[in-house]
Amino acid sequence: MNIENNEEGKLSYENIYRGVEIYIKANPDHYRGGFAWSVCRDENELDCGLALTENEAMAEAQRAIEELDVSLA
Repeated sequence: MNIENNEEGKLSYENIYRGVEIYIKANPDHYRGGFAWSVCRDENELDCGLALTENEAMAEAQRAIEELDVSLA
């Protein structure tokens, strides 16, 4: 996974998994650190969370999508 600098100089990543958008960005709370993730569909946030690494954030986001899969069909 490649985390890239966005226009504001912050780390961010976007991906689509099973038709749902995943957004990962560096946690704006520099004291806690880590990466904030959210999963969205049709401009609606379905779930979000915080993980220590980019890989953990992606895994948690994908797991959230799989748990929501019944309601997304």
